[in-house]
Amino acid sequence: MMTEVEEKYTERYKEEQRTIECPFCGKGKIDVTYVYPYMSWNVSRISAKSKRTKFYHDERYEVHKKCPECGKSRKEIKEALEQGHTKRLSHEDRIKLWKKRGLLLVLAGQN
Repeated sequence: MMTEVEEKYTERYKEEQRTIECPFCGKGKIDVTYVYPYMSWNVSRISAKSKRTKFYHDERYEVHKKCPECGKSRKEIKEALEQGHTKRLSHEDRIKLWKKRGLLLVLAGQN
């Protein structure tokens, strides 16, 4: 279990400049800095001994400007990227998706 967690994290702090689509409208181009998940060490010392503790830092985004198309703020875009916000599907699109997956849309006792 612990090796799966450690595989995701790197030993060094690493960031990359990216241009992404707006998570709300999908039209606007936004410049962000993506920081990869990484692991760091903290050393605590007392008179008898020192101890090293691992700290895992999750991935994060630093948004540089707001969306030019829909006008969402930098804070809203950052929260959407970190929490995995996607565009909401309309009711008709959801029904098409469910039918495509083979889901029954009518209960057996109803006509």
